[in-house]
Amino acid sequence: MSETHPLIIKLDNFGSIGLVGEDSQTYLNSQVTCAVKELAEDQASFSAHTDAKGKSWSHFYLVPIGDALQLFQRKNTIERSAGELNKYGVFSKTDITDDSDILAWYAIINAPKAPLHQVFNEDGVYRVQLAEHIDLIALTPDSKLPASLSELTQGEEVDFEHALIQAGIGFLHQQHQVEYVPQMLNLHALDGISFKKGCYMGQETIARMRYLGKNKRALMPFSGTATSLKLDDTLELKNGDAWRRAGTVVCLAQKGEQFFGLAVVAADIAIDSQLRVKDDDNSQLSLSPLPYSLEYKES
Repeated sequence: MSETHPLIIKLDNFGSIGLVGEDSQTYLNSQVTCAVKELAEDQASFSAHTDAKGKSWSHFYLVPIGDALQLFQRKNTIERSAGELNKYGVFSKTDITDDSDILAWYAIINAPKAPLHQVFNEDGVYRVQLAEHIDLIALTPDSKLPASLSELTQGEEVDFEHALIQAGIGFLHQQHQVEYVPQMLNLHALDGISFKKGCYMGQETIARMRYLGKNKRALMPFSGTATSLKLDDTLELKNGDAWRRAGTVVCLAQKGEQFFGLAVVAADIAIDSQLRVKDDDNSQLSLSPLPYSLEYKES
């Protein structure tokens, strides 16, 4: 990251779905990709909520807060994801609600290194490091930021988006719901998919992607300049004297004249590929290496 001092950022475009009730853990375990029942009480995890075909309603970060399981994600994916969870949740002792107006979410980038995914709580201020040097903060209604945090330099939400892109973390946007299988957004590399747990919606497709080698796409960070660039734009790959389709932009941040993003591209794309925005001769984009391996871990 260009700055080395910590920045605190109010996250206005992120919220969470909350599950409360004695069946919440068991029910959520049957609906999402991570092994919810194997998580410690103070452990967070990346995960996805998928449909019967294995396509994602949301990619979220599961954070235990008080007696609730909070599914931190973009606000624009909450309505459909919560609606799907409630279809079957009515048969379990769990209340599933949009808690975006109950909890206040912040991020700290360039945060001191801490144990990944371990949730700390002090007087209703919950803090967890979701990636190296990126902390997530949740405030319950009766809590407030301690002075040690409120006095940090204020950043903007684009700084958080930029940090996520550099970390290779892609939270789905509304326009990409039920379009991608979780592995296409590298969720297996973020320990967000359990291949040992019992059945859940879409499990067959997700398992087949692993064991039959069917996944041909991956999420890759890119950066560069363009006349304009927006979510869902098509990126093209230089192929001799011509250009051919390379992938789709699914996350994006602009800092000054420079664009930073994540695109779903062919998994075997060369890292030194020359890219552009479709039909934009003035655009110049290049890929960056991921900070993690896409290889599946032993299970």
